[in-house]
Amino acid sequence: MKKLIKNLFAMCGLGIHKSESIAKLTDEVLRLRSQTNDLTKMEETQGSEIAELRQKFHMSKTDEDYDLEIKRKNIVNNISNFGGADFSELACWLLASSLNDHKIINQRLDETALLWRATKKTGGRILEVGRAGGGSTVAILGASEGREVISIDRYPQHAEIVDQIFDREDIKSRLTLLTRSSRDEIDPDELGMLFVDGDHTYEGVCHDIAYFWNKLKPVDGKPALAVFHDAAENPIAHVPDVARACNELVAEKNVAKVVESWGSMLLLEKIGDIDPNAWHAKEDYDFWQKLSKNKNLIQIKPRDQSSINSSQKGKGEVLEKDYLGADNFDDSTWTSIGFSMEPATTFADSPLRVLREDDSAEDNSLCKKVRLNQNINQYRLTTHLRPIGIEFVHVRLEAVRYDGYGGGPTMFVDFRLDEEYTVVNQVSSPNLRVGEVNLNYKNGFFCCEINLSKISDNLNYNLCIGSGLFSKGQKTNNSNERLIVMNAVSIRGISEN
Repeated sequence: MKKLIKNLFAMCGLGIHKSESIAKLTDEVLRLRSQTNDLTKMEETQGSEIAELRQKFHMSKTDEDYDLEIKRKNIVNNISNFGGADFSELACWLLASSLNDHKIINQRLDETALLWRATKKTGGRILEVGRAGGGSTVAILGASEGREVISIDRYPQHAEIVDQIFDREDIKSRLTLLTRSSRDEIDPDELGMLFVDGDHTYEGVCHDIAYFWNKLKPVDGKPALAVFHDAAENPIAHVPDVARACNELVAEKNVAKVVESWGSMLLLEKIGDIDPNAWHAKEDYDFWQKLSKNKNLIQIKPRDQSSINSSQKGKGEVLEKDYLGADNFDDSTWTSIGFSMEPATTFADSPLRVLREDDSAEDNSLCKKVRLNQNINQYRLTTHLRPIGIEFVHVRLEAVRYDGYGGGPTMFVDFRLDEEYTVVNQVSSPNLRVGEVNLNYKNGFFCCEINLSKISDNLNYNLCIGSGLFSKGQKTNNSNERLIVMNAVSIRGISEN
């Protein structure tokens, strides 16, 4: 093997003089060959599961330098003004020399170059929807001089070097990291640039367009641009639902025009505003039909998208900390009672989960323990969900007794979630008082928002989202198929101004 490698390098006009280098290269070739053979054998018996492992293995085959970590940190530390970084200073470790050029940033080299150019061409505030490991955030920061950057992700998993960059003094002063769904309450001021790489469903992309497009404005004579990942059709990879939403946006008269595309990355220039209500009404009915086993599924068509409660929301700013933790329903801290749970899409990072009801169970709930803050008295509980074959859904918070078990006083709200959606009943407890309750319907999901006041010293609760009216303690229809599609849920404090 060593002789073969020497001959190969000699044919290329290269000589290797250090036996240690040859040994390392030989060991690496043998390791990769062994893993490839193992995967091939497993793939014959385990099919699709191994296909996914093979993809991950392929992505890891990147000729990394052995001292990569040292060189990467040295580059970052030697950049005095990170916003004025050169692309070559970041690309050498953000991207890899593999087929798709993925490493810390989950994009190809040409896609990242487009994102870099778009950042350079624009001015003003930048909003990123979908941060994941933080690679694209670093690319945007490196190209954006001293501009403000807001980044949203419901379940970020930053690389270590990314957190090091986020902790720089010249970055902390202009970077806002939000850990939440883009469907949650977010109201940034005018934007000069928008980057969308979050929810890859049709409804999710349409919601982000409906919510953020009209905030895009030209700044200092520079165009307002929006970049969509996985939107441009290409031979390697793209997501048809994302492409569909973007194609509809471009098709609208005097709204957007295509600037360029590389790989799956699509760059659009904003020409004019959209009708956000029309975009919030968009749904992919085939998607819901596929989730249901009932071929005669009746689609929900609510009367409007406005809140059913016109009372003014509580004053104060919604705080960043989510007392439910990371938005990941697969986390072991979530308990499914009387429901089986499965992913709603094939995307590995999709948050959507289908809860299929067990008819024989007395209680059908998705539950999680939560501990509130002793110094915060106002909270906002928000959940985004879609029932199928279920007319009523309730949200409850049970006080946990001192012995660690539930069964204490319960606060709950009963919702009717169909074409005539409404709040059926709301009941406070000695521990929590229910304030304003708001309910609206946008892009396939109901948003149930409950404002709460903590009126006792109890901090420990069990949050449950269940089917049926809690006030009656029974199921309310005879559908053969009953399921709830969960999107997001959070409990955040509200500052008392």
